[in-house]
Amino acid sequence: MRIIKQTKLFFHEGKSDKVYEIDLCEINPDAFIVNFRYGRRGAALKEGSKTPEFVSREKAEHIFDQLEKEKRNKGYQSEVEVFVELPSLETLNVDSKEGVILKRLEDATQGINSFKTGWKTSRVIWKAAQMDIKEAASYILKLATKGDEMQLYASVFAIRRLKIIQASELLHSIAHSTRHKQYIRNVAFDALLTINEGSELEKIVSELLESLPAEIRYAIDKGDYDSLKKYYAEKFDKKKKQMS
Repeated sequence: MRIIKQTKLFFHEGKSDKVYEIDLCEINPDAFIVNFRYGRRGAALKEGSKTPEFVSREKAEHIFDQLEKEKRNKGYQSEVEVFVELPSLETLNVDSKEGVILKRLEDATQGINSFKTGWKTSRVIWKAAQMDIKEAASYILKLATKGDEMQLYASVFAIRRLKIIQASELLHSIAHSTRHKQYIRNVAFDALLTINEGSELEKIVSELLESLPAEIRYAIDKGDYDSLKKYYAEKFDKKKKQMS
């Protein structure tokens, strides 16, 4: 049995301190299962399975992603999202441009608004990235998956721009989740390639290549760029005909 995909989610609020782990495993090329474990963090976890029978990889991916979505909707997040330490803004100059952005981000994590005007959180995150405010990193990690699609997109953009290396696990989850739209998965992969180096970067490139169709991987291995152009030209023509 080989683990294809795995995620570990946490819920930490008041006296509640729980963990939920999900595994997508390959039994053989045509048989996959989705298992889970849950319980109090640090204690022995209870185990279960969402697949009493073997299923296809496509079906297993769907089950995995839906289970992760269900838990995230209940307030579970990745370890870095839950336990990242937020900075103190006591000595912050709230009249400065950076101060206003950081204060708005702090407000967003607390669900309040200290300003006369309201800004969408996605706009604040985007502005923090454009202004290269490194101190915004922990707030962005907290807020990335807490809002709408635009907030997630802005967060991934900011993670890439600010090179927030702690976000690797979160980006990996986004890039491999079919519950997110393809353009968000693409920018998450791009962010992973941007913020990582060395052996970790090589691992991500390998994963990306494995996700491509077999004929594309073969053409890349052989350096056959004419075949690549032909493949994508045919795909484009087919899509164009479907839209006409």
